[in-house]
Amino acid sequence: MTCKCVQVRMCCQLDNAVDVEVLPPYVPSEEEKASPTLYAKNVQRLYAKTLNLPTVNQVSPIFVIVMFLSVIILIHERLCLLKSKLSTAELEQGCSS
Repeated sequence: MTCKCVQVRMCCQLDNAVDVEVLPPYVPSEEEKASPTLYAKNVQRLYAKTLNLPTVNQVSPIFVIVMFLSVIILIHERLCLLKSKLSTAELEQGCSS
């Protein structure tokens, strides 16, 4: 179900139930202050434990595709720049000889 479908369904319902559980503040250790990744993993574990859910270390396939395409575009731009610099150098050499 898409996000828009969920939004439309929520707007069309007269009553939307939500369960909220307030957790105590999580105070990071010195190690967690030095490593944001460690802090995030520990907070994820705490939330998963509270909700009785497993932790999942997964990257969205869409994110991977977007990052891959971004790298391809960056490489293409650099190659075009390099090609234009080489063409300019070749032209200058041709004109001076």
